[in-house]
Parts: sequence; structure tokens; C-alpha cells
Amino acid sequence: MQHCTAFTLVKCLQKYASVLKNLEQVESALEVKGTEVGLWGKRRREVEKEVRKRVPEFQVILGFCQQKVASVPKAQASNPVRTALLQESAQRLLLLYHKYLPEVVAEARFDVGKVLASFDVSVVDDADEDSSIPEATKKLHLIQRLHVFRTLKESDQFTWTGKTRTEFSPPFLAMS
Repeated sequence: MQHCTAFTLVKCLQKYASVLKNLEQVESALEVKGTEVGLWGKRRREVEKEVRKRVPEFQVILGFCQQKVASVPKAQASNPVRTALLQESAQRLLLLYHKYLPEVVAEARFDVGKVLASFDVSVVDDADEDSSIPEATKKLHLIQRLHVFRTLKESDQFTWTGKTRTEFSPPFLAMS
């Protein structure tokens, strides 16, 4: 159920991005650039406002991300593919919020490094040595790493000098 809900929200955010892109193209083609916002610009802002009202608050997404991290030790042993799938979904949602709803993320005023530090990025490194980890789990963790990098790229609030945890090793240093 969690994965279906997250997947639906991902699809909605991707559709929202597509609609925004098309509205911006029409706006730039039909309206004169200037200080005044035209009708297409007003409609685009209305769509943005309505989407912001309807998507879950960013704190809910953060809670989903942190819940997936908290359940890793016990769930990893029972069903590693399910755990990896939910972690990837959580990370993808975090990325999409940064990419398509940056105002919502900015209002939350949080350091993305604190959430990213809690994701288990060492699984892929351990998986090379452990053949009992399913191939799907390994691939999902690699995709999750890509989401981490893309989220860092999108975030203007990430501070490289901020401390998250003392035992944290950035994911890009763990890669060989």
C-alpha cells in the first residue's frame, strides 16, 4: 500500500512537471515578455497553487523517508527487495519535491543532508561480497544513490560543512 501510494504521488508530480513545462512554452510563445504577467502566466501560477494545496506536506514526505530508514534493520532480513523498493520510493519523492516543488521544500527549512545521511548507502558495497542479496535489491540501491546525487544537485539548502552524524560517510566517498 505504501509503495502504491508513493508511486501514485511520483506519477502525479511527473505529470505536474509536464503540464508546467507545456504551460511555460505556451506562455513564452504567446505572451510578450515584460513586467506584466499575462493570462497564461496567471493560469500557470494557479496550477502551481492548486498542486501545492493537494500534495502531502513536505513534513509527511520526510516522515515517510525516516520511517523507511528506521525499519531497515528488521525488515532488511525478512524482505530485502521490499525494503529497497520502499527506500527508493521515499528517495524519489524527496528528489521530486526538491525538483518540482522547491518552494514547499524551502518553507520547511531543513538540511537535506540530515535525511540523506540516514539512508543506507553501504548496502551496494556490501552486496558485492554477499551473494545472498537479490540482484533487484542491488539495482534499487544503485538507483537510490542516483536520487541522492540528484537531490543534492537540486537542493540550494544543503550545506557541505554541516554535521549530520559523526559516523556518516558521504555516499560519493563510499563509491569506488
